[in-house]
Amino acid sequence: MELKYENYVSYVNLPVSLIKRSGYRNNLRHTSATILINQGVHAKIISERLGHGSITTTMNIYGHALRPADQTAADKFESLLKNKTS
Repeated sequence: MELKYENYVSYVNLPVSLIKRSGYRNNLRHTSATILINQGVHAKIISERLGHGSITTTMNIYGHALRPADQTAADKFESLLKNKTS
């Protein structure tokens, strides 16, 4: 099941009026994007889910969240290299 933002609000049973008044919508979007980045989901997919016209927009907004993911990628690559040389 593809879960877009419009469906998410009803899926988690949040009142739409509360979301609109409180700014939770942006908080949910930011939290969702950050979690997906940290789970290794490709930034292009996240960009499409957020409705950004360009992956550049996504990277400009959420690039800070990629630092830990980048370190994880570097650690995995180093581990692969060590296994190849042993």
